Amino acid sequence: MKSLHQYSNEKAPVILVATHSENKTPKEKMVFFREIWKTLELKDKSLHRHLQLKRQFSIGFHDNESIGQIKQSIVDVVQNLDHWGEVLPRSWVMFEKFFQEKKSQRIIKKESLLAFNDSLPEGIKLQTVDDIHVMLQFFHDLKEILYFNQNLLGNVIIVDVQWFADAFKNVITDKNHAEEDLFEFASDWDKFDETGELNDTLLSAIWKLNNNGYLEQKEDIMLYMEKLGLLAKMNNMKWYVPCMNKKQFPKDRFTSYPSSSILCYAFNVLPAGIYQRLIASCLQIPWKPASSRDGPFIYQTAAVFLFEKHNILLGMTPTDIQLQVFNTEGEVDVSTCLAVKKEIDNMLSILSRTFQADFKFQLAFKCKASGFCDGQESSVINEDEFSGPGFQCLSCPEEKMHFINTKDIIKYWKEECHPEGTGHEDTDLNPTLEQILNAVSRKIRGIGISLLEGLFEVNLDLSPTLSFEEKVFRILYQWKSKNAHIDHLRELESILQREGQGQAAEYIRTFDITDVDCSNVASPDQTVSSAEFKLLSEYLPKDFTHFVRFLGLPQRYIEQMEADGLKIQDKIYKSLTMILEKCHCMLNRKRICNALTFIDRNDVIVELGWISRKRKRDD
Repeated sequence: MKSLHQYSNEKAPVILVATHSENKTPKEKMVFFREIWKTLELKDKSLHRHLQLKRQFSIGFHDNESIGQIKQSIVDVVQNLDHWGEVLPRSWVMFEKFFQEKKSQRIIKKESLLAFNDSLPEGIKLQTVDDIHVMLQFFHDLKEILYFNQNLLGNVIIVDVQWFADAFKNVITDKNHAEEDLFEFASDWDKFDETGELNDTLLSAIWKLNNNGYLEQKEDIMLYMEKLGLLAKMNNMKWYVPCMNKKQFPKDRFTSYPSSSILCYAFNVLPAGIYQRLIASCLQIPWKPASSRDGPFIYQTAAVFLFEKHNILLGMTPTDIQLQVFNTEGEVDVSTCLAVKKEIDNMLSILSRTFQADFKFQLAFKCKASGFCDGQESSVINEDEFSGPGFQCLSCPEEKMHFINTKDIIKYWKEECHPEGTGHEDTDLNPTLEQILNAVSRKIRGIGISLLEGLFEVNLDLSPTLSFEEKVFRILYQWKSKNAHIDHLRELESILQREGQGQAAEYIRTFDITDVDCSNVASPDQTVSSAEFKLLSEYLPKDFTHFVRFLGLPQRYIEQMEADGLKIQDKIYKSLTMILEKCHCMLNRKRICNALTFIDRNDVIVELGWISRKRKRDD
């Protein structure tokens, strides 16, 4: 039930069927179902959303009436699914049949799909690459196939999803089974079972036992497993499988060093899958795990990584993921904490999309009287409580009563606590790196998205609805995030020059926000009202992101809104209010008009009536 809740959606319908009930009384059947409801309530009350009394059935031997009722219930459920009644292209039926016929091959290359499409009659075959991607995404969403439109994965389609799932199931085999079948590799398997470190020799031995074609398709299988966060490559001959790690976290081992406060990503119910995939993502960035002679500091519920002479401590409790930064050689640098948080925010935003759409988390902090992942969940305090200068801690018992100074807790994680160094001052000078990338992305021309992903060594699930410029920005942003320790502008200029993008490369050096100037603005210093924010949200296009980035809104806030599933108009309105609240930027007519000029939307300025009709007097 938890898996259904996490990977489907929070109201996915479940049909309960109790079998072998021919000798049970109506009361006994009712008690049985009541116990199921009670059990789910103890685990998580939200799981009740999947159940309804009308979808509970008990069947016995030769119980044709109940079977008929179950069949009707299945029909009712199917007819209420999102895809039911949706009009689809006729040719998609042909592709569904094609995938079924190719299932015995397990994995196919996209070339064979394109050849099949070319063999279809005119009027039926798909006309563009985008049409093919949309069709593949549809069958991927239905779990009929696995497909990601990315560099290495984009040419590989898994048409037997169950076969792929079994490949991973065999890797994480039962211990008793392993001791019997893998006794020649006992030492390797014991280490894998304890630490999650899987070497190539053991992997080959496991798959050889099953003789199901896994070894022949090994390279493609491992790419998909990495993409799905089931494992992470440590080197060419070793992988880390998080769900197998049983090493216990020594809670007191890292408490003696100067450290930040503890930031919490609080979930209603935290699926272990998100934490495990987060650790795998950290290894793929790559962040190097801290280690000793006994091996890397990666445990079942915690891990330590190295970052800019600091140590990042990530851990999991039943309800949250906790983050703390410590320094073994001196005081903690706040800018390092902010950089780490950006990385984790970005990864969690992406990983959460793997789960159901309403699966969200909130930021919180731990009281300083408690420790990292110490089981004191009552000491996790929502960030909303930290709005004033301080407050009495109500989480600790009376004998440990103390006062919480807000700034002491949030200063490590909130940019607004350090406005002088965040690049969000109320000024048009000194553009941030994100603003430069935002501007450069609008100058890159004549190069394909797939090629750009290859040049910058990133793999993104880019929606076909995004504009070309937006796709380019997201590639550059991901590249920047993955390479935290390089001179981004110099390296970017070098790459663009090498690829014949001289105009974009020169723009890196010459871009100046003050050069973007809309003249003759009526009442330029007049503050834009909330009513005008709403009007702007109606005028601006779907691809509004370049507009708000020009005004100073960081990308992580845009991704947060996307994860929240807001409508376009709501995103635009919220973006403008966030620029005021989070970035402490003044928004007057002049700034708004400059931003509209930047995205070539002077027509909106005219619609708003913000252009002065007065002519300047000749000198």
